[in-house]
Amino acid sequence: MFQQTIFKARKVLSAIHMGLFFGLITYAVVNLVDVLEGLVPGFELVYGGKHLPNAPTGLINAFNLIADVMSGFLLIAITVFLVRRFIVKDKALEYRDNVLLNPKVKAGGQARDSLTVGVFVIMHVGARLISQAFRLTEGADPFMPIASFLNSIFGASETGVHVAWWVSIGWVMFIIPYLSRSKHTHFFMSPVNLGLAKQNPRGQLDPAIPLKVIEGQKFDPGAKVIYDLAWTRVMDAYACVQCNRCQDVCPANF
Repeated sequence: MFQQTIFKARKVLSAIHMGLFFGLITYAVVNLVDVLEGLVPGFELVYGGKHLPNAPTGLINAFNLIADVMSGFLLIAITVFLVRRFIVKDKALEYRDNVLLNPKVKAGGQARDSLTVGVFVIMHVGARLISQAFRLTEGADPFMPIASFLNSIFGASETGVHVAWWVSIGWVMFIIPYLSRSKHTHFFMSPVNLGLAKQNPRGQLDPAIPLKVIEGQKFDPGAKVIYDLAWTRVMDAYACVQCNRCQDVCPANF
């Protein structure tokens, strides 16, 4: 959960990445609340949910503060990573010439993948912040400092709430099926893989596939093609973050 292995190197970037990780987890709840705000008449959590009867004001204020601050951090973090990849072009993100790559990766597929997800985060989180700012019809909400700042610039707007809400949720509807076909499928598969992993003693390998005899033909032990691998090993591939730091920080190496 706290990604201890990645802090073995590049501690500042690792801290930003961990913040991005927790920010995206937070947004799973934020998006659920946003859907409720859009579909349930009168459901609105600004100003501690004062328009809702018997609303738990303290809990709502805590949620608004976390969501607002995390929104700002997500925008900063994703900007740092986009600048690092596409402007600074950190050599650590490049593959060595002797690494065998899938043709789509070799043609720059991973970079396009990262750009797509980066644009999604900026558009989704940015639209969500602006939507909340447009909701503040009574001025600043002390538990929504960033949205309140934007409100001081753009003001309140019912039309703006609707437009920004659809942009924000529309991006979510686009990105969910996209992630399942990109390198970011590890968002979903890594927790599943970790939860189902068999924790063998360090250095112990899976037992080799035994010698098989099928229709009179002998097959050597071991795995020659991907279909010979156990399903857990195939899941390892889907859970791989493809961060290009296998020996440095990958939990599988520690």
